[in-house]
Amino acid sequence: MITNEKQYRTAISAIRSFEDAIANVDIMELIKSGIDPVIARAQITSYELQLKELVEQVRLYDGKRVGLETSFPFSSISELGEHLIGCRVARSWTQKQLADVLGMKEQQIQRYERDRYASISLTRLASVAEALGIQINGTLNAGAQVEESIPEFAASIDPTLYPISEMNARGWLGAKLNLRISSDAQKREALASFFSRVDLKEPARALHRKTAGRKSPQAQAALLAWQARVLWLASQKKGLVRPFSRIEPQALRELISLSRRDDGPAAAIDFLLKHGVIVIVEPVLPKTKLDGAAMILDGRIAVIGITARHNRLDNFWFVLLHELGHIFLHWGPLLRQGFIDEEIEKAQDSFEIEANEFARSAIVPDEAWNGSFVKYSKSEDVIKEFAAKWSVHEALVAGRIRFERSDYKIFNNLVGSGSVRRVLSDAGFLQEGIE
Repeated sequence: MITNEKQYRTAISAIRSFEDAIANVDIMELIKSGIDPVIARAQITSYELQLKELVEQVRLYDGKRVGLETSFPFSSISELGEHLIGCRVARSWTQKQLADVLGMKEQQIQRYERDRYASISLTRLASVAEALGIQINGTLNAGAQVEESIPEFAASIDPTLYPISEMNARGWLGAKLNLRISSDAQKREALASFFSRVDLKEPARALHRKTAGRKSPQAQAALLAWQARVLWLASQKKGLVRPFSRIEPQALRELISLSRRDDGPAAAIDFLLKHGVIVIVEPVLPKTKLDGAAMILDGRIAVIGITARHNRLDNFWFVLLHELGHIFLHWGPLLRQGFIDEEIEKAQDSFEIEANEFARSAIVPDEAWNGSFVKYSKSEDVIKEFAAKWSVHEALVAGRIRFERSDYKIFNNLVGSGSVRRVLSDAGFLQEGIE
């Protein structure tokens, strides 16, 4: 959501940049240069999706500031903050003008609007509404049905569903609770505080739709808790990253070549941060077989969460590229809902299949793979030679062979078992003491 003129000008500039990029991308030239067709098309798709979203944001902002939109219906209290911003824009006030009327600094309004007024007191909220001349008409319906598995804070959180002991041990809940003597109310309050730090409305609903009927409530709760933790950790790094716009195919090859380094997983996280993607490593919670996730933070910052649950190089790189595939191919509403991926290599969903194809093609182009005898090889030396030719770690080649042959007992010496968590821990990307 665009909230001020600076963001508006930035969006207009980005639109022109994406339009130029789309006009200048030559898919055939990319393919001739050795880029897999899947990656070449994904590049165009990424540009088009981001352009479409920016155009829609500019359209909505234009509609507010010229007075075409002056009424903002809402069905949830959580939507009120975003509509306060819309009302300010519709009144053609800058953030500074609103701050002046309220007798506060412009930076305070910027902070309020950054988190959609989530941290504001009710008294101050009323002052903002009054300053903007807002009339709020509505009805509070007691006993309304709340969608299952979306924690709407204390009253609706069931502490028995969450792996609270593990969350407490990892320090997720702030000051550690003494669970032996803590009441349900205290546990509920701690969980409510934990979830209140991030906006999980859309991801929670998407997760509910994806898992309803085939996941236990405990598994759904664990997935949601993990997602909230990843988003909160990502929010702490917002100042280190620019909004995601693009990763050129050549840069993608550079990323994958980092797999040959001893510190490859850590180097990949640093590389992606410089390209507008925050990667958070957070080990899996009980009741789940989670590999990773792809999400958007604050509308423009790409976030990847990884569990590294298998602790193998081939798995780490495939999961990382799978989630990056979601960012390239599914930007917009789909990514805002979040992709929470369990056992991704077994995925049947069309979006997950697309992300898997992206990952495989990014590692080694399909044409090169299908035209090589390496997939039939039983020799470690042949695998290493092929991997060196394509500037990837032999673990990534061996991992694909193991998957295609459905034989996970072969080439154990090549897949980097036990190395990922050590590298990530040494680089400070993995909490110490988590195994």
